[in-house]
Amino acid sequence: MPSATDNHPFGAVVALKALGRAKTRIGGDPRLRERLAMAMLLDTVGALQRVAERIVVVGVGLAPVTAEVPVEVVEDPGQDLNAALIVGADRLLRQGSGNVLACVADLPALRPSSVAAFVGAAPDRSRTFLRDAAGTGSTMLFGRALRTGNDLQPGFEGASALRHLRSGALDPGGAWPDARLDVDTIADLRRAADLGLGPATRPLLEMITGTG
Repeated sequence: MPSATDNHPFGAVVALKALGRAKTRIGGDPRLRERLAMAMLLDTVGALQRVAERIVVVGVGLAPVTAEVPVEVVEDPGQDLNAALIVGADRLLRQGSGNVLACVADLPALRPSSVAAFVGAAPDRSRTFLRDAAGTGSTMLFGRALRTGNDLQPGFEGASALRHLRSGALDPGGAWPDARLDVDTIADLRRAADLGLGPATRPLLEMITGTG
């Protein structure tokens, strides 16, 4: 584990909506969209596992994830993204991870160094969130010294940056463009490619965008 997080070990939870409903703004072949959603999840988790002590992924039909990376998969409770993240956070807390990072599943350019820097910027006994590239959403939410999953208070989707601010979470600033760039459109995917895609997503770039 990198030195930036040696003194503040944490667990990470990632939730993925049902693959059939994933990445509809990308358009095109639904099966290719499902492959993209799974690939981006794998690249996101691959970066997280370099810095997190343990990872929980919440979703449905995610057996391929455990075949690729050593994570625990928990069944989605079937409510919404935030409920899924709370379930995952509770699982991490029961396993001894008092510090929890909730992360979106579509950060294909994510680097472990950016995750470590974001976590390292969080003050003790606080909640900290990271705005997305547009500035209105959020890609990560980190809580220290949590007692329950509800203490994390995730408010992802839509105008989540304002929601997280109003809930008392802090915005540490920082550049970390790879950690802010969640992919919802082909334009997003091209921008992520400019930053450097992870190994699972990279082979799909040409099929989806028509460029190498």
